[in-house]
Amino acid sequence: MKTTKDNHKKSNGSMCIFYSYRILIMLLTIMGSAISTDAQTFNSTSDGSDGALILSRPDPDPNPDDPFIIEFNPTELNIDQDGDGIFHFTTITIDEGVTVRLTEKYLNGPVFWLATGTVVINGIIDLNGEAGKHGQDILNKNDDRIISLAGAGGFSGGIGAFDNNVADFVPSPAQSGKGSGGGLAKSRGGAGAGHSGSGGSPWERTNAREGGAGSEYGNNFLIPLIGGSGGAGGNRRDNQPGGTGGAGGGAILIVSSSSITIDGTIQANGGRGGNSGSYAGGGGSGGAIRLMSPVLNGSGTLRTLGGGAGTGRVWDGSGSIQDQGHGGNGSKGRIRFETFQEQFSGSSDPAASKGNPYRLFLPETLPPSLKVTSIAGNAIDNPSASFTLPDATIETAEPIEIKIEAKNVPIVIGETPTTVKIHIISENKEDQIIESPALSGTNEQSTTTVSVTLPSGYSRGFVSAKWE
Repeated sequence: MKTTKDNHKKSNGSMCIFYSYRILIMLLTIMGSAISTDAQTFNSTSDGSDGALILSRPDPDPNPDDPFIIEFNPTELNIDQDGDGIFHFTTITIDEGVTVRLTEKYLNGPVFWLATGTVVINGIIDLNGEAGKHGQDILNKNDDRIISLAGAGGFSGGIGAFDNNVADFVPSPAQSGKGSGGGLAKSRGGAGAGHSGSGGSPWERTNAREGGAGSEYGNNFLIPLIGGSGGAGGNRRDNQPGGTGGAGGGAILIVSSSSITIDGTIQANGGRGGNSGSYAGGGGSGGAIRLMSPVLNGSGTLRTLGGGAGTGRVWDGSGSIQDQGHGGNGSKGRIRFETFQEQFSGSSDPAASKGNPYRLFLPETLPPSLKVTSIAGNAIDNPSASFTLPDATIETAEPIEIKIEAKNVPIVIGETPTTVKIHIISENKEDQIIESPALSGTNEQSTTTVSVTLPSGYSRGFVSAKWE
């Protein structure tokens, strides 16, 4: 499988904008689970329509000593046509030496792998969130000022603060992490994201804490299935940009009517916060791994660890650089085993909660999504994320319209209409965060239009929505 698309879209020209899809934040009702005491059989509910998933190294292998990484892209595999994230396999086999990556580049929301037969994981299933960008790497290079991508079903980290150090440039503030437990951007380091516990607060060399740690959310049943949240970006000082927050780990449910054997690794760790020459980013929180099968075997490894705090270095009052301005750590995520016969002798960090398999609680609606459909009348179909091949070139200093389409997003909660925010990052202007008019249409499909004035040079944009 190829890695051809990055969801952080860019464009170039005298007047331009880049955009991307954004993971949306949704607070869901938490349902309890029950324990079955019936016969030791269990139905994964897979209809087998996606066939057998077999991921192995090439034979013959031209580079046997190199890592073999596969980006799990349903479009290239021609599966999951409705985009609900539920895959109906017969069997699942991940061979030794294979790493399969599941990220929000190609997957919108948590992943549900259902199998009628056996599941054998000898390689690595990787839902890790990306680490945040280091602030010292982005001086005067806004092309590197970008959010960290989450594992599928997780949430991205916040961007660090920035100052172009030119006349009339208004410093851009740090952004909080996404997700229910996203770390908050404060005046110094970025706070860590919460999940199974609270995230860590940013701290100084003197151990002074500023607060803003992400909150605990979710439950040990992993119902609903939800990934880790993003750490906050760090602030700036002395024209040094802040580090970006690490992204959250993803979320996956693997179900078999027969058995699951894990001698390899399943990981959904949060990304580390970005370091900085000033204030660093916070770590993303670990995601969620839920396994359901009559029998669970193997001696492998499962991890949903929180991302570490970024390291900051700021000047003290005497003119010396001090080891301070650090971000906060991300919280661990959750792991759950549901099986009649647990024969798993491997390791789980954190320790798995346990029960008998009972009910999957699959989502009954498609996951929410947002996308930009046009920029100043230029239709946007398959964004390239390339500076050399822009998604749109705008040749006017007047305001232009950006049209946004939402799917499976409630257009109103109670009496509060849902709006979309677009965060625009430009190389020659401070950040713009613009709230759209209310979405118009139905919950299944709606639209809105934002008016934006763009400076000359490169710009990039991210769209997001939040409702409760």
